[in-house]
Amino acid sequence: MERLRIADQPDDRNVEVDADHPRVGSAQKYPWPSSPTQTESTQQPQSFPKSDTRKLEHFEPGLTTEENTKLVACLGKLTNWLAGQACQKIPVPEDVRTLVEKLPGSKELFGQGKPLLFLDRLADLGAVTVDFREKYIVMSPSSQEEKRKDFFDYLFRKGMRAVLNFAKMLYEDKKLLDVIKIVEHISNRGYIPAENVTARTDKPGGSPESSTAPTAVVVKKGHYKGGSRIYEMSSNPRGYVLIINNEKFHEGTPYTERRGTALDGDNLKALFVQIGFKIYEEQQFRDQTKKEMEVLVQRFASDKRHAHVHASVVCVLSHGKENGRIAGVDGQHITDVEIERNFTASSAPGLAGKPKLFFFVACRGNLWDNGLTVVKDAHGNIVAPATTFPLARGMAVHTDGGVESDAVSGGDLLVMSSNCDEQRTPAQDPRKIPDFTDFLSVYATIPGHISYRNTQEGTFFVKEFVNLVSEEACWNDLLMMITEVNNRLNDITYKGETQTCYTVTRLRKALFLNPGYNISPEA
Repeated sequence: MERLRIADQPDDRNVEVDADHPRVGSAQKYPWPSSPTQTESTQQPQSFPKSDTRKLEHFEPGLTTEENTKLVACLGKLTNWLAGQACQKIPVPEDVRTLVEKLPGSKELFGQGKPLLFLDRLADLGAVTVDFREKYIVMSPSSQEEKRKDFFDYLFRKGMRAVLNFAKMLYEDKKLLDVIKIVEHISNRGYIPAENVTARTDKPGGSPESSTAPTAVVVKKGHYKGGSRIYEMSSNPRGYVLIINNEKFHEGTPYTERRGTALDGDNLKALFVQIGFKIYEEQQFRDQTKKEMEVLVQRFASDKRHAHVHASVVCVLSHGKENGRIAGVDGQHITDVEIERNFTASSAPGLAGKPKLFFFVACRGNLWDNGLTVVKDAHGNIVAPATTFPLARGMAVHTDGGVESDAVSGGDLLVMSSNCDEQRTPAQDPRKIPDFTDFLSVYATIPGHISYRNTQEGTFFVKEFVNLVSEEACWNDLLMMITEVNNRLNDITYKGETQTCYTVTRLRKALFLNPGYNISPEA
């Protein structure tokens, strides 16, 4: 997959930071229509119901109320995907191929003279060419199964858009449950990123903003990696992922809207789902206050399902400040330590001994990194005068008591030493799991510094992380991948400034995500 570079975008107007700064007016953006005031796309099929799923405006006899509700939601998604551009260059993943081929409706289309009818309709939709239709009709006699296989081989080579048009044709043929299965599967796996198909602006007379979708998230599959020095990572699902994504902050707070973060959330969801994780409660939790974040994290950490999986992931995307403070949309802050404390071995025994991954995408202060202007001498050594290595604005030298934290009071130390000197058998002294082991915390930026975000393509960090893990999770260890993410992040400059991600690891073993292993198409 080709990596897209934020640094290659010449328009600096799209870049913001996730630190507190004066509120400014900004356009409201939606992934697809959410109110009647938005202009409907001219490409929207007229035979489909409206994509707004808040009311059940379309009822199909023969389906239950729940199935009708699902159908309306699925047709809304299908409408918007076909009206957008993101699905045009997406290859068809293997699990989607398997699902489509096994559908009852897919098999029925090849009987009782139907092939000619559905080929005509697919040709009208552009899912197959007229040339293919003619060749298919005059094919030498063969079994229906062989002709069916030839057809699907061709359809899948055409890409995801052809599959969506095939689903549309199934809808027209009243194979409604098949449509629900296809759309829900593609949506749950996050194969098609959200687009601003019908974007609008809140400013009168302003021009609409459009969201440029990145390269589609398609995670490569590999062979299972395991062993005594590698975390077990084979459960189905791998684990549960909590995504907190704060975009719109309350009036009166010092924080602006985090435009572009919706794309970050969608891409993280697509990445982890394709690896084999499940999104907690099948949603991103958007625009949470401090109290709501506290309650949500506690509920997630105490979920009993963690006992049956091999890992957990927490992603928090918001504004932030120094000392690990992460902003709720009410302007109040929760700290990274307060979040992690819910996942200790004592607090979350179902996750004891298992990797717990935290991704904090937020500013950690107002400083920026000017870096060092690289100048090499005749021997290739890097040299630079002191004047090319300035302090960042507002930088102050300070300590945080790190040295003193290693000291232990004499009495406690003696007791600990005394206990260690005793002769104990394993039965008398069972193995303990330290509370804060098996943690990996990854920050978009280093302490005290800002994190950059492109309003159309998301944060620099998330974009590089998703691109890299999609490509290399099939063979590489997570820590090695994060090291390469940092390398790529360092290649990006914005107005002469750079960004460095920050990793705190308390892992005991190597961590391979093993994407696709032991994950069925219906998972």
